[in-house]
Amino acid sequence: MNDHRNGARVSTAEEVAPDRAASRTLPRNFTRLKPQKQTQILKQLTNAAKVAVEKGWYVFPAPYLTKTTFKGTRGSKDARNDARALAQWQAGVPANPCIRLDYSNLTVLDIDGGVGDYDNAMAWAKANGIPETYVVTTGRLGGGYHFYFSGTRPPERKDVSKNPHADRRGFELDGAHGDIKCHGHVVAEGGLHKTGATYRGNGLPVAPIPDWLRHWEEESVKARRETFQRQLERIRGTQTANVVPWKRRNDFLYRDACRLHYLGLNEETLYAALKDIARRYCADGEDYVIQQDTKIRSIAARVSAMTHDRIVNRGLLGKPTGDLVVRAPLPKPKERLMAWLTGQFRVGEQVTVSSIVERFDADHSGERRPGRTTLFRAMKSANFREIGRDPKDGRTSLWARQGDS
Repeated sequence: MNDHRNGARVSTAEEVAPDRAASRTLPRNFTRLKPQKQTQILKQLTNAAKVAVEKGWYVFPAPYLTKTTFKGTRGSKDARNDARALAQWQAGVPANPCIRLDYSNLTVLDIDGGVGDYDNAMAWAKANGIPETYVVTTGRLGGGYHFYFSGTRPPERKDVSKNPHADRRGFELDGAHGDIKCHGHVVAEGGLHKTGATYRGNGLPVAPIPDWLRHWEEESVKARRETFQRQLERIRGTQTANVVPWKRRNDFLYRDACRLHYLGLNEETLYAALKDIARRYCADGEDYVIQQDTKIRSIAARVSAMTHDRIVNRGLLGKPTGDLVVRAPLPKPKERLMAWLTGQFRVGEQVTVSSIVERFDADHSGERRPGRTTLFRAMKSANFREIGRDPKDGRTSLWARQGDS
């Protein structure tokens, strides 16, 4: 096979000699095999990837005997459905072919145990209303099976998987247990399990996903979702009332905090005032104060650290004061640096960290450079965002200041 774009010749799996394959950076458990076995495995994995691509599925390579990610790649985000999907195998790498399910419009019922051998698994499926479909035996000890279905689950129905920390038991039905996958990936037929067993399919076409499986969810997950839905409906019901809507609460409290700070309130007084305001005027105020206590305290701390002189009018504090001027505290290094960044760099101007430091040295002769942490915090506060790599040096990030938000 020739690549006419650059004149280089790319070898197919059949053309890769064992000694050449072994010369690459390959796993030891592969290079220890006999050359004939290496060639056989590479051919098997290549054919498995080709078949999956021909079926219209999106494929990406995983390290030998695994379904994890190659270092330096984006894993399943790199899944393709064209000739480029086979590049690793054509280069002689014994990668495990994996299928990205949502890209391929697939849902897989992954049964990890509880059904025994293949015949018992098919009997279990028939007894529980699972239609005949394409099934891949995974090689898991005790019996593991991937039931493939075309179509995906609704966006509000996440993958079903076991997670004891989140009180999730995974998919359970009539003694069987496992996962429902529609956003992740699985190893394709012809791939290799970590035990060395081959994933083997039954040759049947992929059936449409049944409605009950499309909407299946655990009772604990369903209860949490319904509770959230009731809270959301209650919040939406307050949108027409004289109440701050839930998407505007932080902004509302920040603005009120600024007004109170201008009148001379300190951080602790601001914090107490904001909690009272939230209870009185924000949607779901009592729950918001309890759940977002850290956020309210953060708003009070940020606003109280603002640098400006405040004029407190006569009698405003409950006694005659005259026009009392409360002087602003000296700005902190990060605040000074943020103000300098905002004034020196226009919105959209592309810069590197090195160029920022050089300009700082030019403007602050004899002054010590800011530390790396202080600089990055100031850049974040000044709304700098990383936008890509410097074309002159691919290892250097490009930054640009975004519009004020």
